[in-house]
Amino acid sequence: MNRTTFLVGVTALPLLPCLAPADANSGSSRTAHAPQAYIDYCAACHGDDAKGLKDLGADLVTSAFVKRQTDAELTDFMKMGRHPDSPDSTMKLLMPAFDYLTDEELAQIVAFMRGLK
Repeated sequence: MNRTTFLVGVTALPLLPCLAPADANSGSSRTAHAPQAYIDYCAACHGDDAKGLKDLGADLVTSAFVKRQTDAELTDFMKMGRHPDSPDSTMKLLMPAFDYLTDEELAQIVAFMRGLK
């Protein structure tokens, strides 16, 4: 391996958890009740317990943003995502767009977030 290859590989390491689906068998009790779409697309950054992972994703359990959005607004947000330099971004992290998820998958994720305590 040459130096350039190594640097690119090391630089990309922090992004890897959000690029691969979470392990469905990693399971906390909260993920046991989570829809598969949450496990596959959200847990890698927001955690199995939905309490967020440092420098990856927000705590969805206590999120004022989640609480004040309607279901339709949350669905639109997940479809569009948010860039880190958006003025609305408090964490300055990338929220990827999940516009390829089905309406049913998005509705299941929103319902799961509504049940978080």
